[in-house]
Amino acid sequence: MESRIEGIDHVGVVVADMDRTIRFYTELLGFSVVARYQPESPYQKEIAYLQFPGKPGAKLELYSLRQLPSSEASYERKVGMREIALRVADVKAELDRLRKAGAEVMAEPTFSEAEGLSSDSPVKKRMRGAIKAPDGVIIGLYHWG
Repeated sequence: MESRIEGIDHVGVVVADMDRTIRFYTELLGFSVVARYQPESPYQKEIAYLQFPGKPGAKLELYSLRQLPSSEASYERKVGMREIALRVADVKAELDRLRKAGAEVMAEPTFSEAEGLSSDSPVKKRMRGAIKAPDGVIIGLYHWG
């Protein structure tokens, strides 16, 4: 059967402080606010949609709840969402810029090469780093090739 998936629509994240989280994604990472509203819901307090930088299409859905579960960021592998991975031209330069802007670096730039893949594979070689975003979300910064 042929897949009818057309691409990513949005990635959803529960947030503790909507204003703080929107500032983080817009001011540090270049996202833009597409919509922000208060739904008629007994569970959700507020919803915001942010456009990923670069290409239109995928959105980041932020929503706050009337009662918030606790969470702590970790770069360790865990069940559930691990990170939002963003493509950058220069991982080290972007981490330096974000560190100077006050972001907490979770992983310094690291180069890796996947064994067993052909040398022309688009995922054979990568440089990766990461920062900590509000509410337990890791932002991975990647450069492939």
